[in-house]
Amino acid sequence: MMALKYLSNQARVQQLGVADFSQAHLARLIEVINSEERLSDAEATGIGGTLSDECPSKAANVLKLPTVDQLNFDDDLPPELTSLSEHQGISLVSHSDELGG
Repeated sequence: MMALKYLSNQARVQQLGVADFSQAHLARLIEVINSEERLSDAEATGIGGTLSDECPSKAANVLKLPTVDQLNFDDDLPPELTSLSEHQGISLVSHSDELGG
C-alpha cells in the first residue's frame, strides 16, 4: 500500500493500474482509499469540509483510485467484478496465459 501511495503522489504519475485484483481485493482497495480521503478531509478542514478547496497539499497526499485492473482469465469475468469496476470507472483488461493445445 505504501508503494501505491508513493506513486499516487508523484506529479508525473497520471494513472495507476493494478494486476489480478479480484472483486474482494478491488473492493478493499476502494474502501481504504475512501477512508483515507475522509480522514484527510477531516484533518485538513474539520468534519464536513472540502479538502480540495481549502488544503490542496493534503488532497495530493492520498491514494489514487486505479484506472485499470489487468486480469488473467480464461472465461468470462465475474459479474460482481465487472459491476464494481464499471461503477468506479476502472477499466478491466483481461488476457489468458493459456497457450492452447
